[in-house]
Amino acid sequence: MSVDQAVNGSAGITKEDVDKTSIPVRVQCAIYATGTFANSTNNLVSVILPLWAVALGASPFMIGISLGARHFLTSLLSIHGGALMDRIGTRRVLIWFGAAAAISPILFPMMPWIWAAIVLQMIGGLASNYGWIGAQAQIGEVMEGHPVYAGRFSFSLRLGQVAAPPVAGLAWDLGGPWAGFGLLTLWGVGLFVSSLALPRTTSGEGTGPVRLRDLVPRLSDYIDAFRMMAVPAILLGLVALHVSRLPGFKS
Repeated sequence: MSVDQAVNGSAGITKEDVDKTSIPVRVQCAIYATGTFANSTNNLVSVILPLWAVALGASPFMIGISLGARHFLTSLLSIHGGALMDRIGTRRVLIWFGAAAAISPILFPMMPWIWAAIVLQMIGGLASNYGWIGAQAQIGEVMEGHPVYAGRFSFSLRLGQVAAPPVAGLAWDLGGPWAGFGLLTLWGVGLFVSSLALPRTTSGEGTGPVRLRDLVPRLSDYIDAFRMMAVPAILLGLVALHVSRLPGFKS
């Protein structure tokens, strides 16, 4: 079918569909890679961190604390992360936290203490989760939520989730902690590089200098976010999302 036929509405295809499926492959790959590296980092950590904690002689309770610490800052600052991306641009935020995701893992074997692992987990968890939030934002900003791209994005995420755990185990087998955390560092470098490859002109992209007050969480952002929960459709979506993640839930 020609583009003219598509624009004229043949076979139910409109001009908007043609426009939405013309995003350059380089941009598509950058967004898919950003989401894959950010999302599958937790799969790597789920293998590497318990092995590290056991090597440090940590108790099962402290192993649980160190795993849970990865989501502590994200729980407090997830609303701030979204607001920050709106203020200064998704790409900027992703680049900064991509750098943090690349640097923090290699510090684990340099500081062989469980409390250091917990602190580094908080930093690394915030970095990877902001990367995940930003990748999802790019699906809306750049790809306008087009189902073709969303499907490819979902497929790339599943590949990362399947590949990450065995690769992490293999790295630890071959080189111990340095190889394991070195792999995490490479994953962070992948997030950083793919963030650099994202398009510069996305909605909400800031062009001016970043000020310190732009980086500080604002109470107004949290109030606005909770006000949105008064919208029935949004509240229903949040409830459905959390119910679907309960153990044993089947759709």
